[in-house]
Amino acid sequence: MTVIRKEIRIRASRKLVWRYFSDANLLAAWMMRNDFTAAPGESFSFFAEPSGDWDGQVRCSLLEYDPPAKIAFTWDANTIGADTVVTIELEERGEETFLRLTHANFEQAAGDVDRLVERHDAGWDDHLSVLLKQAEDDAGDYPRRRIEPDWTRFDLHVAIAASP
Repeated sequence: MTVIRKEIRIRASRKLVWRYFSDANLLAAWMMRNDFTAAPGESFSFFAEPSGDWDGQVRCSLLEYDPPAKIAFTWDANTIGADTVVTIELEERGEETFLRLTHANFEQAAGDVDRLVERHDAGWDDHLSVLLKQAEDDAGDYPRRRIEPDWTRFDLHVAIAASP
């Protein structure tokens, strides 16, 4: 059975870390834009820019939602062609939270399983590193410093939706 397993230690309470799985805006901040609702059995999707053969959408269905300990959902993209399952468990140890992620069921995929696992393994590393930084920053374990913008250098981007 092909399974991706990840475990990280976050210097933040489990209650704070759970917010990053229960609030669609916080989930988008470390993962992808989404239309997540915390209703077991309900479908939701993640959205990103399409790349290569991926259409930019991951279709999911919430399987288990046990705040603040566990969330599990199906995960299918057009490049997979079958429901894989993502399970995330949070365990509080003192003032830290241990996060265990398991992404399984790649054997049902329509494409090259090794390539899919490799891409998802790297993707989870990227996403979890963002979650780790955001949750620890949110926990306030560091002295907050006011960052002054450098107004001597900036880029201005303007988008105008108009006919030529």
